[in-house]
Amino acid sequence: MLLEHEIFANIRFIDNSSELTYEYDAPAEDEPYIYATITHELKKSDAMATFFIEWNAQKLIYNATDDHFDFVVKNNFYQAGDRSHFADITYDGNNIGHCFVAQKGSSVYAYTITGFLMDNAEMWHELFDHRIAKFNAK
Repeated sequence: MLLEHEIFANIRFIDNSSELTYEYDAPAEDEPYIYATITHELKKSDAMATFFIEWNAQKLIYNATDDHFDFVVKNNFYQAGDRSHFADITYDGNNIGHCFVAQKGSSVYAYTITGFLMDNAEMWHELFDHRIAKFNAK
């Protein structure tokens, strides 16, 4: 059962690729905003394209919303999968959240959170390593 401020979507595309999306956007400004999506492509090359599109879309969404937002790329902070990008999301120079996009095989995982800081890399490892490791497991 979803809460009032949650959205979940499961889409299967005509080519049989699929995307699961979850968004939590509470009306109170002091509550976290969470966006997560997992895309399963049929080919690794399609996942590579989805990875770059997802990463650039996240940056564009924040920059187009308000020019006070910025992405501070910190790829050495946390890495997972075959390739990944990590950034702190800042507003007027203050860290307000994080954005992470990873590709493993033919799957892409994107996670954005604002209003809650997870600035310890070990937290990211504990929360995401085992999930991403399961992508494309046979």
